[in-house]
Amino acid sequence: MSRTPKKAPFDRVAGAHKPFTWIHQDVEKSPLIDFVDMTVDISTGLETCLGLVHASELEHLANDSCAEGEESPPTLGMIERHNLLRFAIATSKMLRLHSSEMVDWINEFKRVKRSGGNQS
Repeated sequence: MSRTPKKAPFDRVAGAHKPFTWIHQDVEKSPLIDFVDMTVDISTGLETCLGLVHASELEHLANDSCAEGEESPPTLGMIERHNLLRFAIATSKMLRLHSSEMVDWINEFKRVKRSGGNQS
């Protein structure tokens, strides 16, 4: 006998993901607002990655000064630490590139505003 599975508690067409933003819903959307929102997420992730790498480095150092057999396993191995550092470097590069685009957008907005709205 086959049983029909219970219906999922959410509409699969609509999906379970609900967009999240740090910015209050009453604030008018703009590229700058989106950038600030994204920067909060990215910097939080970078802080977490670098904090894990740092804590693991401290554990490795502490193990170096422990008596034989009293070492504690570090949170991350060498490969995991290097992968997180590479991820943090790539992420900060992406944030820098996006920041440069935002600077260009802000400067263009100011130039257009000064010229009375003429973009040419």
